[in-house]
Formats: sequence, C-alpha cells, structure tokens
Amino acid sequence: VRTGNVIAFGVPGGQGEELVVALETRGGDSPRDEISRAVRLRISEQIGLKARDVVVLNPGSLPKTSSGKLQRRKTAELYLAEQLVDSPSRASRLGLVRDVASSQLGYMRSYLADRIGSR
Repeated sequence: VRTGNVIAFGVPGGQGEELVVALETRGGDSPRDEISRAVRLRISEQIGLKARDVVVLNPGSLPKTSSGKLQRRKTAELYLAEQLVDSPSRASRLGLVRDVASSQLGYMRSYLADRIGSR
C-alpha cells in the first residue's frame, strides 16, 4: 500500500454508514485480494470496524486536487457511481507513449521522403 494514498469514507448501508477504503498499491507481487484481506484484518484489529469494501487500485488512480491532495468526497461519489477504476499502469502508459512516438516518427519519415523525393 502506498503511504499517503489511502482514502476511507462512509457510504449508506443497511445499518447507517458503512466503511469503504480505497487505496493505491505499489504494484508489487501481492494479488489484490490478498491486499484487500490484509487491510480488512488490520482495520478490524486496530479499530474494531468491519469494512464493507476495500478497493485496491494502481498508482495514480485516486482523485487528487491540482496540488496533490486526495479528494475524499470525489472518491466516494465515484465509488457510489461504480466509476472508481484503475488508471492505466505506468507500463501501459509508457507503452502508449512509445506507440504514439513510433507512429509519429513513421509519419515524419514518410513526409520527409515524399518532400525530398518530389524535388
């Protein structure tokens, strides 16, 4: 779990508000369900509450302000709307950048070949 990248909030439930925890993981080898179980256990042991849900996300998935502060209300809204989802992983973002750069390089080569060939 990434330090400083955890949000706890309440949502309407059967007995009033229920606890939901959304967190970002460093993307280690631990499966998400193991992380979720460990967090639920720790919450229960430390504060005696049962979490309704523990949402484990990729780094960069939790909503933040422009200054980098976590947005608890926005996170709760996204969760209730079932729109709290992973942002692409760093590897897939790098892959996307690589693909865009490659296609642009191909376009530039083609353009220059046409321009030089037409002289």
